[in-house]
Amino acid sequence: MDGIPATAPARTESVSGMMRDATVVTLLLARHGETEWNRAGRYQGRSDPPLSPVGEAAASMLARDLAATPITAVLTSPLRRAAMTAERIAAEHGLSAEVDDRLAELGFGAWEGLTQAEVKTRWPALLRQWKTAPETVRFPDGESLAEARARLFSNLADLSTRFGADAADGSISRVGAVVVLVTHDAIMRMAMLAATGQDLAAFRQVSIPTCSVRRLIWSGGRLGMAEATDDMRWSTDHRPTSTPAPGVRT
Repeated sequence: MDGIPATAPARTESVSGMMRDATVVTLLLARHGETEWNRAGRYQGRSDPPLSPVGEAAASMLARDLAATPITAVLTSPLRRAAMTAERIAAEHGLSAEVDDRLAELGFGAWEGLTQAEVKTRWPALLRQWKTAPETVRFPDGESLAEARARLFSNLADLSTRFGADAADGSISRVGAVVVLVTHDAIMRMAMLAATGQDLAAFRQVSIPTCSVRRLIWSGGRLGMAEATDDMRWSTDHRPTSTPAPGVRT
């Protein structure tokens, strides 16, 4: 893949229902590489398995593909699968990956480490609810989608202060920043829903493969999609060579 411009065009237009100008922050949301739990179809959540060898290779490929892109900062979930991916991306740019707990995966609580079949034997009604009305579920000893979305948007609000037009030091060099957020399936799904104006009920309609990147725009406290003409290759997926178990995305 080729690099993308470091700054957004200096124009004002509609981007998924919001006003865009030269002060936007470009976000490259990247999902971590594959783990052995991904392959086995286990809910990971806040559990902390490392990348598998396949995941490490895919993360290195992603880092190389992003090497030509001007990147201002790399932020990562604290979980090893994300941090290992982020470290590779950051190293290509002479940066250090910054850990932010708010980018951690949705907390699946008591479901973590279990396969979908195992969950079905213990929480059949809740699993049906998760499949049909995910926005209504709060996982046992875990969290809800709304709670996870709130911490994501807390992180994004801070990006405006650090890198947007209202940067605390007034540095114009921060305007038009490109920030990589290395995070997880559920977090990226919710970001995509917000950017396309959909609510959490559509959560299961979004697919985010491991080591894939989605390019979004953050401006005026809102997420938006990049225009159709803007480097749609940022939807490229760095797919692992192995096949994860069906039915579970964690």
